[in-house]
Amino acid sequence: MGEMVGNESIANQVNGWYAPAMNLHRSPFGGRNFEYYSEDPLLSGAMGAACVSGAASKGLYCTVKHFAVNDQETNRVNGGGISVWVNEQALRELYLRPFEYTVKNASASVKYISDSQGTMAEKELPACTAMMSSYNRLGAAWAGGSEALLDGVLREEWGFRGLVITDFNLYEFMYPDQAVAAGSDLILSTDAMKSLEDAKSASAAQNLRQACRNILYTVAHSHAMNGIVPGTIISYTAAPWEGWLSTANLAVGALLAAGAAWVVFRVCRHKRDGG
Repeated sequence: MGEMVGNESIANQVNGWYAPAMNLHRSPFGGRNFEYYSEDPLLSGAMGAACVSGAASKGLYCTVKHFAVNDQETNRVNGGGISVWVNEQALRELYLRPFEYTVKNASASVKYISDSQGTMAEKELPACTAMMSSYNRLGAAWAGGSEALLDGVLREEWGFRGLVITDFNLYEFMYPDQAVAAGSDLILSTDAMKSLEDAKSASAAQNLRQACRNILYTVAHSHAMNGIVPGTIISYTAAPWEGWLSTANLAVGALLAAGAAWVVFRVCRHKRDGG
């Protein structure tokens, strides 16, 4: 499955995939059991690692989700995110186990051009280079803003290298500054929804610098680098949709201006006629 999706990603020039999802089937009524693998953590981890390895063999990075303990959909964001209380043994043996297995066991052989002469080299590298955090809280701490989870367990204990992105950041309790400080690198949102309050202090600059490094590591180990060799010059142009959006904005603006002019004309005419 991972290889098939990897082939699709090459054909469509898409470098990342928001999958696989490997929370547990904690209840048969789980709202997203259809995209989770199993009620068994080891089986989920083995299947997830195989899928990530297959995708990575084609250069597609997988954003494994939802990290962690997102095992129910009901009320998961109500009241500032459902608070999950679990002892450490159950957390490590059950709910974190699929993610840990995938981080430590997913791998792919990466071919790359190693010098300006075009020499081809190959290296076996960890394939799990992206992770999506979850809406829920672990105890009182939102998962996407938990330094203990993201930097402590994921990076320091498991040796994960790559980016962490939040789940879609729609809610007030998901603070971007807290997320970046705790080890999240990307905020899944739009500029109009969420932005950083502090991007200038020394600590904020260091957090953002590290986030950029993590993001670039993930992208550099994907097929986004296909065709990029030493000496390559990259130029950026506007995406087609940006031109369409500008045209649509101008058209709407013109219609609004014409409407306003028509209203003013009608009012002035009405007054002139003694209305």
